Amino acid sequence: MLNQIISGCVSISDAPVYFENALYQWWQWLKPGSSLTTVERKVIYILDKGDVNQYDGPDITNVTLLYDNKVLTGDVEFHLKERDWFRHGHHYNRGYNRVILHIVTVPGRNRVVTSAERMIPTVVVSELGITGVDLNVCKLHKKITPRQLFTQLAPLIYYKWRVKVDGMGEVITTVGSRQEAFYRKSFWTLGLKGNGELFEQLARQIPLENIKEVKDKPFLYVTYFKKAGLLDRMPKDVRDLIRMKLGSLVNLSSNLSLSLIVEPWEWKRKGIRPTAYPERRLSFGVELVWALLNGWHPWELRSEISFSSLQVKFGECLPGRGWCSEWLGNVVYPFREAVALKQKNYRLDENFNLWKQLKIGYTYGKIDRQFSKYIDKATLNKFAVQQGLLALQTRYCNPRLCDVCPIR
Repeated sequence: MLNQIISGCVSISDAPVYFENALYQWWQWLKPGSSLTTVERKVIYILDKGDVNQYDGPDITNVTLLYDNKVLTGDVEFHLKERDWFRHGHHYNRGYNRVILHIVTVPGRNRVVTSAERMIPTVVVSELGITGVDLNVCKLHKKITPRQLFTQLAPLIYYKWRVKVDGMGEVITTVGSRQEAFYRKSFWTLGLKGNGELFEQLARQIPLENIKEVKDKPFLYVTYFKKAGLLDRMPKDVRDLIRMKLGSLVNLSSNLSLSLIVEPWEWKRKGIRPTAYPERRLSFGVELVWALLNGWHPWELRSEISFSSLQVKFGECLPGRGWCSEWLGNVVYPFREAVALKQKNYRLDENFNLWKQLKIGYTYGKIDRQFSKYIDKATLNKFAVQQGLLALQTRYCNPRLCDVCPIR
């Protein structure tokens, strides 16, 4: 099958818009161990197909390939035409520096490179190969009740929970500090919708250890906004707070240089609501840092952590319920569970049950398109259900596996 799909450099004029969607489906057809051939006639073996990216940035993330006798882990980007890489400015964008494979339908004259000037292998997929993929492979044909769905998805839901818990445990071990690990992963969540790596980079380069003696919140605001390249975009309410205490900002900490960590142009804004712009999220990030520096330990089981309790603590600066559910589901509850396991506190149901009860308030686009006809909206908007369906799509949504799909 793959030998028929990968056919070298095929010229396609006026490629239909649906081709990129077809590329996603074609990628799902591939099995671990499949081989692809680059335009330089080198062979790439797929060891792990990774995950479809729901936000800005490369199309597929966390892919593992064997190329030129080396195991590579990174991202994959799809384009209709190879030159679109340059037209979209990816060669300037550090968010695409982890791309290790470029898949296109029309080759260009020049191979693509990252902002670090690393050349990326390119595979050309023929028009015949991808138009032969059925874009409506799902064979669901009836409504699924919530009880049936939770029963059938239970193993996949629990699998996603364990992946998140184990991931938090690894971060705690690697970083060596619960507070610092929670800070970094929470900042990553601030950037959901494409800015995660930039927010986490900011947290890594401003360790809490360096600012633990800070007693002035306006100083923190100036520090973070300056280093993020967002000082001129600081929200008006934050500017007013700083003006009130301008005199307290004269003596800057000797532990911190106010050189930029992130360039202003690196922040993604396309397709992002103004309330989720990086400067708005960073305002909450500073409040989160202030809370952590002043004794807030949300990973302790005795602490009540819910959307309501967060509203009381952070007030109007707290982002909306949808983002909070993402934070609770991706970071807070798994982090609490990881800490409990390290303390040999095996009350496993408490955090998992809180995680299962989360309502996110919206549905990821790829899930909505496939399952909204068969699952009622209230059930589909549950965080755990969406996580289970993401695992389902990764494992089963392939024409070869439809007959063993657990929810059919």
